[in-house]
Amino acid sequence: MSGRGAYYKALYGGGRSKRRQNDDSFGGGSRQAFTEVNPTAATAFAIQQAVHRGKPYPAYKDLMGEWQLEEFQLFIDKVQSDPFAPPSRFRLRLPQSHAQFPKNLFESEIRNIALCDFLTRAFHHAIQKSGMDQAAEGGGWHGSKGGDIRIDQPSQHVLRRTSMIVTEDAVEARCNVSLPARGRSIEGRRAAQLLCERLPAVARAAMYFSRQRAKDLEAHIQSVEDQEYLRASLAKYGLVAFVINGACLPRRSGVDDRPLTHHQDDHLVLFQSPPSLEVQIGLPNRGQVRGMGIPAGITLIVGGGFHGKSTLLEALQWGVYNKIPGDGREFVVTDPGAVKIRAEDGRAVTSVAKEKEPITPFIFKIRPLVNQYRISTIMVVGGSGDFFEVADNVIMMDSYQAYCVTEKAKEISATLKTSMEMQKARATVGLICSANGIKLADDDPFKLYAVVLSCWME
Repeated sequence: MSGRGAYYKALYGGGRSKRRQNDDSFGGGSRQAFTEVNPTAATAFAIQQAVHRGKPYPAYKDLMGEWQLEEFQLFIDKVQSDPFAPPSRFRLRLPQSHAQFPKNLFESEIRNIALCDFLTRAFHHAIQKSGMDQAAEGGGWHGSKGGDIRIDQPSQHVLRRTSMIVTEDAVEARCNVSLPARGRSIEGRRAAQLLCERLPAVARAAMYFSRQRAKDLEAHIQSVEDQEYLRASLAKYGLVAFVINGACLPRRSGVDDRPLTHHQDDHLVLFQSPPSLEVQIGLPNRGQVRGMGIPAGITLIVGGGFHGKSTLLEALQWGVYNKIPGDGREFVVTDPGAVKIRAEDGRAVTSVAKEKEPITPFIFKIRPLVNQYRISTIMVVGGSGDFFEVADNVIMMDSYQAYCVTEKAKEISATLKTSMEMQKARATVGLICSANGIKLADDDPFKLYAVVLSCWME
């Protein structure tokens, strides 16, 4: 036989009987052979025998199930349909008899979250260090592709994740694996090496207590525990936010959430609380910490352009999450119920009659929110002084230094209020004079009031 039929017969086998044969070599074989060598909790040897080079890519689906890789249990929950589809989903479970993590590291909910976060970062680092985060590329259609391992890449925040699970019985890592292929056929040797050697090696680096730096692990857990305690203590002190002295608030860039360093900017300024707002709070691990406490109520952040107003506000808006040690904002915390609200940019509304305008300016609602619903507000104010009258606290940022200017803001508010009342009075007097045929060119408001009063009395 020659032509296309001969090619596919040589590749996949010919005839109904051959498709049922079990070929243990890497040089071909049948998809049916996968099912026959795929019992529950099969061994690594069975995986090596199952992934035959040259099989069509969908044959990988017969790997789904549970496999025993020495001390690990490998669960293959989902297999991608082709090399260009989203990667396959794997779980690696290691019994605590091997992992041996002390129970005190995960006995509470927040410690468990912190430990899982640390191990996820360790797993991600092990993938990068081994080069397993790089998929094979190039070579065109027939070139090798896939073969990379991925796990949820953590940010600067410590969050509850499903990428790593720690219980009294076991430690479980959940990752994505792009199964290797050449064209649309299985690349058997690479697949066997990936599943039976490289994946367990990465897992061993991250899932054993003995492989972790105990000092760093303990510091990570204690820091997260202290942050959670500090956030829960805010209401006790009548605060809605806290910024520790020495915090590094600026970030490297708008797309890089890591802290700015003195090496990158010689003019970096660390945060220091104004004396009038400084408070001291005790933490279970770190002890006493001092910083700026923002009381409940209405707080304004003012200052010139590029002096740190938005930097402080952004640090506060992310204060609902715990941070990793070294982030610079570890102890910048906000009430857990805080949310960010932003006005729509560029939305100008003009020439709308008052009785037809359903939107009430926020300045008329900000005080009732505090008095009736106990909802506090922290906001940045640029060139508007309208909020000074209703503000409880005013913080000015000048060259990234914070100053409490509440009293000064109240003085400005009183001046503006008197000026506005005077302008309103002058406008009213002008209308009255026009109605009574009085022509005035006097710029003395007191004489003006006297004239109007006399006209009114007559």
